[in-house]
Amino acid sequence: MGQEVDVRAIHALDELRGTLVQFRERAEAALREMEAAIHRVQQHLSEREAYWKRQVARREAEHKKALAALAACRSQAYRDPKTGRTYVPPCTQEQAWVMRTRVELERAAAALRAVREWRKLVERAANDYRRQARRLTSRLEADVSKATAQLKRQVEILHSYVADISSFTPIESGSFSGGKPPSSSVDEASSTPGLPSQTGADGHQSMPGGLEKESGVESLESGPGGIERGG
Repeated sequence: MGQEVDVRAIHALDELRGTLVQFRERAEAALREMEAAIHRVQQHLSEREAYWKRQVARREAEHKKALAALAACRSQAYRDPKTGRTYVPPCTQEQAWVMRTRVELERAAAALRAVREWRKLVERAANDYRRQARRLTSRLEADVSKATAQLKRQVEILHSYVADISSFTPIESGSFSGGKPPSSSVDEASSTPGLPSQTGADGHQSMPGGLEKESGVESLESGPGGIERGG
């Protein structure tokens, strides 16, 4: 792996670690917001329950007053001595008052029962959510923190590795033809010790100083018009 690739890998690990940290922070913030929302709902239901309890008590008292007024009105009934008949006042207003206060009391009582039912449902749902939230919080504190710490150690190791290898000079890959060192088998077989032979394009081997060997024909060039000998 080259140094440039290592640097990009370190950058990617840093980004991953930062993403995990952001995820933990956002998840914890979301859990806090949800807990606050649950608290607001529970507080609202608690206030509504207290309100309807007061309403029930007030309307019960109002209904009792209406019943007392109706009873007082009916107590004014009298018997006519001449006819022997009993006359009862109509008490229309008192009866209407009783009916109105009874309806209001029933509505308040129904609202109070509904609020109490909602409080039970919300309390049950909130308890279920809080159990899951505690597990998630535990994971965030343990697993994510462990992962970020491990990534931090890996980044430090990679930085140390890059710093170490930066002091070495890499060997050029083109130093040898084809990436392999030259073979010496031909030199050992056909060249003078200590003098490397050369192979031409036509497969002939030439010796340093103009010495050549070709199919039984030897040529010795010692100067202009060299001496040739046929085999």
